[in-house]
Amino acid sequence: MKIISQLTLLTIRILIFFLIIILIVSLLELGGIIVKAILASDEIFIFRDSPLVKEGLFLAKVQGLISAVLLITILIELIGSLVEYIKEGNANYIKIIVEIALIALLRHLLGLDVEHVATGTLLGISALLLVLGGFYYLLKKMPAEAPAGELTKE
Repeated sequence: MKIISQLTLLTIRILIFFLIIILIVSLLELGGIIVKAILASDEIFIFRDSPLVKEGLFLAKVQGLISAVLLITILIELIGSLVEYIKEGNANYIKIIVEIALIALLRHLLGLDVEHVATGTLLGISALLLVLGGFYYLLKKMPAEAPAGELTKE
């Protein structure tokens, strides 16, 4: 049993190492994208009679930038949960998974063009957001030492 726990810890440390490399590369790439978006967004400063091209504006690129930041947040949550597992020997994976699912759903919502998405899809995403939000709320109310089935009475 000791070999399995040592192998598990080694695997988690390797995963943390790879996730940190991915996080660093993602941050560098995000910085490059932001600089490129700022430098390439000169549409507002060109005064001409033709209509403004929305794709040339920096604000048009912000939606993708927010999505990238949320993806980096998901990486940070994963690294944090793995580090917590190493320190404490256990982790509340249900809460972590729900947090990551909420961030991923928010990231997906920010990338949607709401005007061109079917109503059923929007209703499904809304229901998923409601269920995950309610579940997260219940997990937050649960005391740290209590068994999974007991909630606090307030």
